[in-house]
Amino acid sequence: MTEDLNKNNRFDHLTTATKGMLGLVPCAGSILSEIAGSIIPNQRLDRLGKFVIELDQRLRKIEERILKDQLSNQECIDLFEEAFIHASRAMSQEKREYIADLLVNGLSPERINYSDSKVLLKLIGEINEQEIIFLRFFADPGQNKDQGFYEKHKGVLQRIRVHLTSPQEDVDRASIQSSYREHLERLGLIKRNFIIDKKTGSPTFNTQGEPQFSSPRITNLGALLLKKINMHP
Repeated sequence: MTEDLNKNNRFDHLTTATKGMLGLVPCAGSILSEIAGSIIPNQRLDRLGKFVIELDQRLRKIEERILKDQLSNQECIDLFEEAFIHASRAMSQEKREYIADLLVNGLSPERINYSDSKVLLKLIGEINEQEIIFLRFFADPGQNKDQGFYEKHKGVLQRIRVHLTSPQEDVDRASIQSSYREHLERLGLIKRNFIIDKKTGSPTFNTQGEPQFSSPRITNLGALLLKKINMHP
């Protein structure tokens, strides 16, 4: 009973603190605080509080008149609610920053399409930090790979090759690494083509009887997502 009470008190304090932080956001604070109040109780409030700090820094760059005008739109409010939910689930600071970038870039006065931004928010919610790194890596043309980016994320990007005598640990890691590429492909963010035998005109296969593919290429959707989170090369 006491433990439940302490837990409830903690959530009450976090809710108050987070809503208070939102209230400090220039011109839009009261609206954002109201939005957060309707979805916070069942979410991870500590993560949301960190997201609010990132969001505040970005919202300050938007003209007050434009921000007020957009926050009077129900679709815009719905977009903020969606972003808060994804941010509360994000495990890393980097992921919360991506969500904040995507949200604020979706408020650009040049072209506001809340439906498009919601689609991209859903995508960013479905991929993890490692998959974002792979997506960014595939965005560079083959001959112009960003070596600095590769070296920084070599632990994630370096291909794990296995053979019949490979230890199970390497086999497991290679399987996970392959799943990142496969997931990005299923989401339509990257694309691979079959390697075609020039003599026969048919797809080629490896020694395990599996079709061989070309190196992954980023799709227009993948490039758009990277642009919205300020990761496009």
